Amino acid sequence: MIATEFKKYLTGMDEYIKKLREEPKEKSLKFLMEAGIVDKEGKLMPQYKEQ
Repeated sequence: MIATEFKKYLTGMDEYIKKLREEPKEKSLKFLMEAGIVDKEGKLMPQYKEQ
């Protein structure tokens, strides 16, 4: 990943985090489940866990 792509990625993640902070927890959890980032219990999917 080149520097400009990385900067764009970080900017997107910052915006995403700000959005999550502003939304109710239930709505944020639903979004994360639909995106495949967390399971129904709110735990990270295996591919997103640190190894």
